[in-house]
Amino acid sequence: MVRQEGFEPSANGLEGRCSIQLSYCRKYLMSLIKKNTMVNNIFSQVQSFQDIFSGLDKLGLFRMNFGLERMQEFLERFQEKNNYAPEIIHIIGTNGKGSTATFIATILKEHGLDIGLYTSPHFISPVERILFNGNTFNEQDWIFAIKKLCELCGDMSLSYFEVLTCLAYILFHKYSIPFLVMEAGLGGKLDATTAMEPKITVLTPIAKDHEAFLGNTIEEISLDKTSAIQKNSTGFSAKQLNEVTRIIIKKSTEQNATLNFLSEEEYLQVPEKLGMLGAHQKENAALSVLVAKHVLKYDFSLEKTKKALQNAFIAGRMQKISFENNITCYLDGAHNEHAIKQLFENLSLLTEKPETLIFACMNDKKPEILAEYIKKFPFKQILIPRIEENERAVSPQDLALIFKNTDIKTPIYEENSLQEALKTARSKTAPFIIMGSLYLLAEFYILYPEYLSPKLTEKDFS
Repeated sequence: MVRQEGFEPSANGLEGRCSIQLSYCRKYLMSLIKKNTMVNNIFSQVQSFQDIFSGLDKLGLFRMNFGLERMQEFLERFQEKNNYAPEIIHIIGTNGKGSTATFIATILKEHGLDIGLYTSPHFISPVERILFNGNTFNEQDWIFAIKKLCELCGDMSLSYFEVLTCLAYILFHKYSIPFLVMEAGLGGKLDATTAMEPKITVLTPIAKDHEAFLGNTIEEISLDKTSAIQKNSTGFSAKQLNEVTRIIIKKSTEQNATLNFLSEEEYLQVPEKLGMLGAHQKENAALSVLVAKHVLKYDFSLEKTKKALQNAFIAGRMQKISFENNITCYLDGAHNEHAIKQLFENLSLLTEKPETLIFACMNDKKPEILAEYIKKFPFKQILIPRIEENERAVSPQDLALIFKNTDIKTPIYEENSLQEALKTARSKTAPFIIMGSLYLLAEFYILYPEYLSPKLTEKDFS
């Protein structure tokens, strides 16, 4: 290796005495990253869905570039050529965002409004994230949108989530959709969806998650998420922890935003049975009713609202399915303390409780804490499959050791794949549940894509 004057390489990479050299190297590397993520460099030759998905893969699902300036630049360029001012309902929170967004969109659609819905993540394909009246856009629509993005922002470097957010906005504009329900991806302050300056903010329960990005305390996380509240906007909030409520009120006051909390009236307007299972969905549904009343005003119909709530569907949220031999399986993406606690409260209400747990999780989700919650539920066996091609996933060996360190009495079995775990679970007649990670659920839906549809999902909570 050639040594440059004043520069000393080390085993850890480009570390040396010369700060100027280091600064140059960082700038050079950043310029390479920017060049390699330039919209035109990745998407200018797109001719198919596969081309789009390959381009997104090059961006990297977990490459994050915090800041609103790129989305603001996109919106500025877009509005120079288009006059589009939809009413945007912004969904912020930790748990229940996707369910609440789906409830709201379904209610408004039932009242005859055209609705654009943007949620994340997806299970099999990014097309799942962007819906028009509950339906995905076709391949030609996606190609149109990506070409429009290249035309507007070909010289810009955008992240995976920013590209999808831009494509959603372009697709919604193409069909002049007047109402958009936009779910934030991560946090609120610097999330790409916040750049749209929505005038309606919906706050689902805020809890600890993504601490590495949002802060280590519930107060820091709440500050980040509530920073999405816009000036002179209208906010709606679910029941929150006291410390979270104080921050929501403070931020709303600073922004001169009107704040509305759930009341008993909304709960009374929620039907006994919903399209999504679980007692916690009643709160998500009630929050959706509160928002719908504001949007619809005198056109609000309780009859249409109840029908919508009973038909609403989103995959992987306490989803109940039956295999061909009538074995019941539950699917749930719960992956943090708050969500797992809620899930187990729901499972305890079941007449036939799941006896087998198929579980996997990511290494940043505090698996030691999750294991403590899981060991309290009377499972008869826990199966830990390997999540394929995911560096963030805790290995079955490490996860099994974490469980054993809790002094759990339930037998733990490591499985090489989800397919093997399913074979083991289905060898018994008792119900079982798959939970702990949306990536684990994604592997299930790849094997059984038909269950992404509500048609094969049971809605009775018994």
